[in-house]
Amino acid sequence: MYGILFRAEAKPGKYQELIEHAEWTVEVCNKEEPGTWRFDFYPDPDNDQAIYVYEAYRDREAFEAHKQNAPFQRWAAERRESLVADFKTLFNGDALVTMAE
Repeated sequence: MYGILFRAEAKPGKYQELIEHAEWTVEVCNKEEPGTWRFDFYPDPDNDQAIYVYEAYRDREAFEAHKQNAPFQRWAAERRESLVADFKTLFNGDALVTMAE
């Protein structure tokens, strides 16, 4: 299993747009990405303008497939820069131990 955890703080006035992009991402992943196992968004308890995002994929190949979808393409091309003031990847890589099959 391949996973990613990151934190994104919205630019002023952009939090709702960030959440809407998240909802669209989850919708597309559920419909089109069988190798995407988790795509979860959590509020930062210390900052109401920030979220933590956890992604889990069957493997790196599934993550590469995810990068071809419309939400990721839009995120990479414009949305991250237009919506996010601060972005920090906390980890990405293969799981050492997992419950996944």
